[in-house]
Amino acid sequence: MTQDEMALTRVVFAITVKGYAELRNTNSILNLQERTVLTLIDGVCPVAQYLPFLSEFNPVIDKLKRLEKLGLLRRVGAVASDAVQRFDKQVSGGSRISHWQSISAEREVSGFIALE
Repeated sequence: MTQDEMALTRVVFAITVKGYAELRNTNSILNLQERTVLTLIDGVCPVAQYLPFLSEFNPVIDKLKRLEKLGLLRRVGAVASDAVQRFDKQVSGGSRISHWQSISAEREVSGFIALE
């Protein structure tokens, strides 16, 4: 993963009004995978938390970049890099998914930093 991609794993995205409109558009410019990724964005979880669950949609980061470039997503903040590292350690550690600690903009311990 490049430095740019690593930095993006900390970002929390939210769907824009244009994004919601695109989801309702019957002549969408998005393919099925892009639409699916767009529907999963919740404005709370950082990109890192989506990656283990969306491996069938790889490269997910490229899809997120495209959705942002099209104005369908916007950055609302980021989480601390140590929160992402702890999450990655849980994922690679082999523990059950139900025991993973989530990282989100709604949890103070995640180190969420809102953008201005």
